[in-house]
Amino acid sequence: MTDKLDGGKMKIDKPFYKKWWFWVVAVIVVFVAIGNKPEDKTTPRNTVAEAVIAKQNADAEKAEKAKQAEVKKEQQPVIAKLDEEVKAKNLSFVVSEPKITNVIGKNQFLQKKTENQYVVVKIKVTNNDKDARTIDSNMFKIKDSAGKEYSADSGADIYINESGNTFFLKKINPGLTASGHVVFEMPKDLKGLVITCDSGIGFMAGATAVVDLGI
Repeated sequence: MTDKLDGGKMKIDKPFYKKWWFWVVAVIVVFVAIGNKPEDKTTPRNTVAEAVIAKQNADAEKAEKAKQAEVKKEQQPVIAKLDEEVKAKNLSFVVSEPKITNVIGKNQFLQKKTENQYVVVKIKVTNNDKDARTIDSNMFKIKDSAGKEYSADSGADIYINESGNTFFLKKINPGLTASGHVVFEMPKDLKGLVITCDSGIGFMAGATAVVDLGI
């Protein structure tokens, strides 16, 4: 603040903060400061968008799981009953007469015994293909309720089947049927047994039919 003489009178300057230009400058500075304020990245708009995206992702994941469950369900084979014809590609099967024993062989001089148990199953196979098909006892497996899998005892054919009725690499012409018994050596007291019949051997294999043995 400076004192000045004006016509012999003392003139006192106003403080700078009382001058009009000071407030103009102050207002401009405030507006500039507000304009340069960093954007708040956690605004409600962004929060809502993130919530929408999260829900869409959750819905998509739920739909994908449901689709996979449906596909898995469709892939599970239907379990047939005894004496019911089932198909695996171009072969048909009828499974019947399952029995449990510890001795196989009708001839008392030609028998095979086990300390475990034999499960003997009669199977009829029909060739619905246009070409001859080769079948074998290894096309058949038994599964128990625990999911354990048991292969057929191909060496037991001679004890349980008459000559010519074995499934050892047997060739069946189109439209014909072959019947025989298949033997499985297994532990005792197994439950929930089912037999799986494959669509063939080698490159013809891959599809299966499943039959509940009822034992």
